[in-house]
Amino acid sequence: MENNNVQCFLCHDTPDVLYKLCECLESNVCVECYNNDNTQMMKRCAICRRNFTYNNTRDYKEFINIIIYIFILFSSYLFIELFPPLYIYYYDSNESQTLNNIFLGTCIFFITIGNVILFDLIKNIIYENTTKVLLSLYLFKSFFILMIFFITNYIKTINTMIYYSMFCIGIVYGAPFLFFTIIKVCDKYEDLKKYVNKKSLISKIEIKSFIFQTQQPIQPEKIEQDIILPLQYLANL
Repeated sequence: MENNNVQCFLCHDTPDVLYKLCECLESNVCVECYNNDNTQMMKRCAICRRNFTYNNTRDYKEFINIIIYIFILFSSYLFIELFPPLYIYYYDSNESQTLNNIFLGTCIFFITIGNVILFDLIKNIIYENTTKVLLSLYLFKSFFILMIFFITNYIKTINTMIYYSMFCIGIVYGAPFLFFTIIKVCDKYEDLKKYVNKKSLISKIEIKSFIFQTQQPIQPEKIEQDIILPLQYLANL
């Protein structure tokens, strides 16, 4: 397509090369504007509002690096959190097998499903720097779990399972889950209040007074039931 003083519809410049992004006549952009990140975030043509067609290409080197990073992060995370309860279960358990099973099942629940719920609560409450907050929480939890594990194993006179349950399951998992749940409930309280009032509360404009502009007797049966009594009372005055 020859450029006969055709302008870029974004910067209004007339470069030698223009890209046509849509079917409409004026959807022409210069190379510089096309390579701008803000332009690539556009979903629709600014001229005719048609949806753009995208060509997707993947950077496989970056993709593999991300997958490896996530795998190492979650593997180390699961190892640090699963190793202490598994060690206690097999090497330092109680005489009651039922208590041992409850302990291991509770730990696995909080490490898997509990962590997913907790992270989801954090993401819904903390909108800024969510990744940094989750990473800081992960480092703190890992350090605290290992510290409690080594302390409870070093002191041979205490019940390792009980103290590990109190400090790790109670503080690391239970307390944050309860804290963020309360914040979430309080945050949604107004929405819940509005929903309940919308479904159960009937509001009508308050009648301050009545004005009669006819000498004919008022027929109560023609008046709404909620104002029959005050109208009858005024009619008899």
